Amino acid sequence: MTDEMLIDMARRVSGDLSRACTLLQGYHVTSFAGFSEAGLDLPPQHTNPGWDLFRDIRVFGPQGEGHFVRTGPNQWISRFLRADGTEPYVDRSFRIWGTGDPQRIDGWARYSEANGAVVWLPERFAVGAPLFLNVREIFGYEPNRGIAGVVDAMILGFAKEALV
Repeated sequence: MTDEMLIDMARRVSGDLSRACTLLQGYHVTSFAGFSEAGLDLPPQHTNPGWDLFRDIRVFGPQGEGHFVRTGPNQWISRFLRADGTEPYVDRSFRIWGTGDPQRIDGWARYSEANGAVVWLPERFAVGAPLFLNVREIFGYEPNRGIAGVVDAMILGFAKEALV
C-alpha cells in the first residue's frame, strides 16, 4: 500500500479529494480520515506507523467505493464498485456511536460515548448527532442452488437520519 494508491482511489470515487473519505481498520487504530492535495489527513492523535498495521481500507465518495484488503506483508488486493452499479442491492444505515453533538477540534469532529469509545471524522462530513453510516449491501444469487445473500457491501457516506 502507498499513499499514492489511496489518493488515486480517492480521486476515482469522488473526482475531488475533498469529497472522499476513508475508513482505516487495523490493530492499532480504526478511524475515518480525509484527503487533501497534501495527501491523507489523519485525526489529530493518529500517525500512520506503517501500512502493514492495517488490514482493511475503504475509500468512498459520491461515485463509488474502493476497498483494499491486506493479504500479506506489502501485499494488497483491491476492488472498485460504482455507486450507480446495476447489481441488486439494499441501502441501509448503521448508527455510529455518539449521542451528543461532536467536539470540533482543528477541522475534525470527535464523536464519543460515555463508556469512552471515540470515533474521529473529518469535520466536513460531520452532520451532527446522531451520525449514521449509509451502506449499500449488494446481493448475489445462485439459481442452480437457490441461494441468495449479501456478497459485498460499500460505504455510501454519512447522514443525520437513517435511510431505513
